[in-house]
Amino acid sequence: MINLKFIHCADLHLGSSFEGLDGIDDSQLKILINSGIGALTKVIAAAVAEKVDFIIFAGDIFDGHQINLSLQLKLKNLFEKLQNHNIYVFIAFGNHDFQNLDKVNFYFPENVYIFPNQVTTKKIIIGNDEIAVTGFSYGERWVKSEIANYPQHLDVKWHIGMLHGAAVEDDSLQNYAPFRLNELLSKNYDYWALGHIHSRRILNEKPPIVYAGSLQGRNNKEVGAKGFYMVEENDGQLCPEFREVDGLKWENIDKSISEIRTYENVEAELIQDIERKTSGNNGLTVASINLKINAKNTELLVNLQNEYLLRTLRRRVGKEVFIRKINYEIFTGDETSHLDQEILEKVKDGVFNEEVIGDLLGKLKDFEFIDDHFKNENVIQEILEKAKLNLIEDVDDYEDFRS
Repeated sequence: MINLKFIHCADLHLGSSFEGLDGIDDSQLKILINSGIGALTKVIAAAVAEKVDFIIFAGDIFDGHQINLSLQLKLKNLFEKLQNHNIYVFIAFGNHDFQNLDKVNFYFPENVYIFPNQVTTKKIIIGNDEIAVTGFSYGERWVKSEIANYPQHLDVKWHIGMLHGAAVEDDSLQNYAPFRLNELLSKNYDYWALGHIHSRRILNEKPPIVYAGSLQGRNNKEVGAKGFYMVEENDGQLCPEFREVDGLKWENIDKSISEIRTYENVEAELIQDIERKTSGNNGLTVASINLKINAKNTELLVNLQNEYLLRTLRRRVGKEVFIRKINYEIFTGDETSHLDQEILEKVKDGVFNEEVIGDLLGKLKDFEFIDDHFKNENVIQEILEKAKLNLIEDVDDYEDFRS
């Protein structure tokens, strides 16, 4: 008897572009550009090495619906390797790489099955067992719910559902093949291979209803390990196990500097923070640093404004890490609380505006980033609302005192 084994992956987004990479060197850029196809190559290698029966790509294998021939050729070559080992490939296009399959042809080898724009079931024989896989491809970017068109579990050994869609809990408008968990469970399938969200998530364990997450992170919102699920038959059930394949990781490093610190101390601490965050990563790490800084740290703020800190960190961390950018938020501590009182007085006088803020900041506004911060309409409104709240509290205190 042969135990079923297959790979479930999704959201490769091959051909996606990258932004905000000023200062990256050529070797790092090459890793970044090839990260998607590199992760896919590892999937193919794992499929061959572990003799899987098929691979499921649950949507958005490409980043856009206009797919260049170079990418198609790379996939064709990889799929031919699978064909040489009798490994099937099931592809469903998603909301990013949607295709009108009545008009578009892909010249992949015969082991590749692309689901049409209508919910369809494909049957294959593995050993002596019949396997059914049901799914569909997006024909346009937005797709209504298709769950009603999925059949009940057929008279086969294993029935697997493929769906690139969004899990919902209410009747709110959803454009990406929305579904509810109980709708999937009602089909009595043995496994649901989901795609669409870029983080791994197991919605149900028995039977497994699984989002594979993205195969390779593409920006600093997609942090942590990325990869695929190896799914294997065990004691009459299909059991998924996560496998990491990404050769590029994205990380966010958050740090608050509330006290007055020397620039050298902050730089040394950031180096340690970066090393701790990236030490276990294989390959390249692209990191973004997010700082909250006391406005009195003028030396540090100057070195942020002129990007000296950014250039220094890039030089010191080596080729395994690229510091994409340093974001910083300025806040005032107790030592600048006199500003609050002066702002409050201006609010009382009804003369609170941008010009008044400039006068209150004094020399601090000579720093361009501080000046820009306090010119932001949202910041001004926040200060004004806090000042008004203080006024209300003052009035309440006064009324309490009188009574």
